[in-house]
Amino acid sequence: MNHWTEEDITQWLYGLREDAGHLEECDLCRAKADGANSKRVQFLKTPAEVPSDFLAAQRRMIYQRMEARPQMLGYRLAASLALVFLVAVISFNLFHRTSYTPLATPADERLYSDLVAIDARTEPRAIEPIQSLFQE
Repeated sequence: MNHWTEEDITQWLYGLREDAGHLEECDLCRAKADGANSKRVQFLKTPAEVPSDFLAAQRRMIYQRMEARPQMLGYRLAASLALVFLVAVISFNLFHRTSYTPLATPADERLYSDLVAIDARTEPRAIEPIQSLFQE
């Protein structure tokens, strides 16, 4: 004899499966079906009447929260506007930056002139020691 699965019991509860005598013969399956049926009956019961004092207190709490919310909204709005302003300033500075040209000092000018002189030579530097032998 095969025992019923939970799916079989669920189908029996909702009238999608016929009993076929299995629940009368099998104590284990009958216990599972009775437990599932008692849970189903408990869920189908109409809820108890909620006291009007409880509902009134709940309504008052909702109104208090609604009144407190605009103060928080002002802080959020101010913080959002400050953040937008900060992002705008940073992006403006990043994308509209003028080109930076450093000022040249006299030492820099001498360095540049020496570099130009070195670059202007036509002979390699390794020839300089030998060149003194051939000067007239």
